[in-house]
Amino acid sequence: MATLPVVGASNGTWGTELNAYLVIQHSTDGTHTNQPTLQVFTGNGTWTKPTNCKKIKVTLVGGGGGGAAGDSAAGGAGGSGGGGGGTAIKYIDVTAITSVAVTIGTGGAGGATTTAPGAAGGSTVWGAVFSVTGGGGGTQGYPGGRGGLGASGDINFRGDSGASEMPTANGIGGNGGGSYLGGGGAGLGGAGSAGDVYGGGGAGGGGGSVYGGGGVGADGICFVEEYY
Repeated sequence: MATLPVVGASNGTWGTELNAYLVIQHSTDGTHTNQPTLQVFTGNGTWTKPTNCKKIKVTLVGGGGGGAAGDSAAGGAGGSGGGGGGTAIKYIDVTAITSVAVTIGTGGAGGATTTAPGAAGGSTVWGAVFSVTGGGGGTQGYPGGRGGLGASGDINFRGDSGASEMPTANGIGGNGGGSYLGGGGAGLGGAGSAGDVYGGGGAGGGGGSVYGGGGVGADGICFVEEYY
């Protein structure tokens, strides 16, 4: 194993020097001069291969499901949270590929009227190669929306399911399910909060005197790490 050189941290150049050193050490042919690069898609688009890129690591996250609305009747139950979007990771040789269409799953809408369920989040798709589904929408009371799941990735994760409402005199909405990147929205009295991070499920709305609609799920995302 190579020993890292002592570099000039005191003059602020250590990051540049260390990065350059690591690139050389990780080269397989001794000619690699480009550090890995990153493209991020938060909306539909097309990935175009950079010059000399040979392999990529693609991470897909589906849209979060929307939370259900609470029951506005006296003493009504809160709505459950939407499920978190699933995640899939795949390593791809792009020697013979020039571009790929990317579809980003949108977050599901929250239930807008009393007892209305939330909508499921959309799927995030990498061309015809692999994809991941969004989280399910929350329902009235229970159960919460089920988490989405990756398909055909080298690694596939299911998102967290949304939580059921918290039974009190006036129901409190359940939390939204988290994605691979973090948690969903928090259930409170009144309107449920939206998913916090990419793929997070929206929270359910409160019931009874703290009635509110469900929170919207967060949109999905796609990361493409490019290696040369």
